[in-house]
Amino acid sequence: MAKVLFVTKGEEYFPPMGIMQVASTAEQVGHKVILGVLSKEDVFKKIKKERPDVIAYSGSTGEHKLYFKFNQELKEKQPKITTIMGGPHATFFPERTLIDANLNAVCIGEGDYAFPKFLNRVDNGKDFSGLENIMIKEGERPKLKPLVQDLDSLPFSDKALFYDNGESGNNPIKHFFVTRGCPYNCTYCFNKPFRAMYPGQKYIRRRSVNSILEEIAKVRERWPLKYIKFYDDIFTLKADDWLEKFAEKYKKQINLPFFCLMRADLLTERIADLLKEAGCRAISMSIESANPKIREEILQRKMTNEQIKKAYKLCGERGIAIQSNNILGLPTTTIEDDINTVDFNIECGTKQSTIVMGEFGTAHPYPKTELGRICKELGFYDPERGFYDMHMSYHDESPLNCFTPKEKRMQKNLTMLGTVAVRFPWTKNLIMNHLIKLPPNPLFFASFYLAKTTGYMKHIYPLDYTLKDYLRIIPQSFKLDWFKRMTSKKWKK
Repeated sequence: MAKVLFVTKGEEYFPPMGIMQVASTAEQVGHKVILGVLSKEDVFKKIKKERPDVIAYSGSTGEHKLYFKFNQELKEKQPKITTIMGGPHATFFPERTLIDANLNAVCIGEGDYAFPKFLNRVDNGKDFSGLENIMIKEGERPKLKPLVQDLDSLPFSDKALFYDNGESGNNPIKHFFVTRGCPYNCTYCFNKPFRAMYPGQKYIRRRSVNSILEEIAKVRERWPLKYIKFYDDIFTLKADDWLEKFAEKYKKQINLPFFCLMRADLLTERIADLLKEAGCRAISMSIESANPKIREEILQRKMTNEQIKKAYKLCGERGIAIQSNNILGLPTTTIEDDINTVDFNIECGTKQSTIVMGEFGTAHPYPKTELGRICKELGFYDPERGFYDMHMSYHDESPLNCFTPKEKRMQKNLTMLGTVAVRFPWTKNLIMNHLIKLPPNPLFFASFYLAKTTGYMKHIYPLDYTLKDYLRIIPQSFKLDWFKRMTSKKWKK
């Protein structure tokens, strides 16, 4: 059978679930899967030693450039190795991905069943054109296999691929997915264009309670596990039978604290009660902007400030901490709007006795998103540039031309100091009146990193950390956060 080497950049808190899932479906039919991590090893040396039949990548726009560069170099050294890329970037831009990266194929959309069939063709030395979801150079866009409706029919994702080959295996916090798909049309997200690729199909799909609990139990048998992060776009849309069963069985069978993602306008008292009953310790619930008009017209997030404050209060009353997500530098906004967003985060927390850890990024109009279209129509940014100059992190300086260099520096500072102000409201006046006007610098990053790290370890992931845990967590998180917020040189100009 075929041997496939997945190449990933590494340096993330949690390994990529997409790779782990398609790896498991490939292994299910007999193919061998290995891993190459660019941040920790000489992958070219590993390729020479392992002699894989296929090199595979998966990436989003921004990080795609790293894999493009690697594959171009690989093809110069070993042109006979078959290479393929999946993930969001390849899905939305298959033609350009094939050419710009010099790949043999791309996988469009869900690759659970298409990827193993592709490997079968490679193993048998056959042409792999004509396969569903698989596109080759000078080929037409392939038909897409229908979305997987029965998620329980898929094998559990191959956690060992990463857990046995990196730091994530020792991390007592591990992540799982329950659902696929999101019904909302947030303009910065890929869900709307992805959903449009599968018209008439059921897009929101969910695993059974028994399936997810069995997978968690198997992971706990093999690796350290003290806390669970459910990474679904929205953990539950309503207080239905599934959530009732989950709350009851999870508490009895797993009984570990967990984190999940929710929308403020969906959170009801009953949902909050069931999540708390099950063991929820923290929720990610986005604010994005304090201005309701901006949320509705620019982001298509139709919810009121009162709904947000009510949802935050429901969590505070139950001792559930909140990670808020916010977007600075949105088109048509001002620096005052950004400051108001920080203020609203503080209001949602301190006035309602709710623990809020604020995360702040800048608006990055990724190609194919509605936000990208809006920015292009306004003349603020051409998303096509994202193929070439977009940073891997949306914590980078704003790419929009509607802001002055000074405003971009202030936004950049708020991506760090906003977190400090929300965690320690007494610092707000100093930050807003003085610090954000200064050039971004390592001291701002240090204050951000201390506020974020201590806050997350105390409130979002409250565990009994050992010295070994600290020695593992601090270097890894520092390096990752530094890359996300301090590697751009634009603000030094």
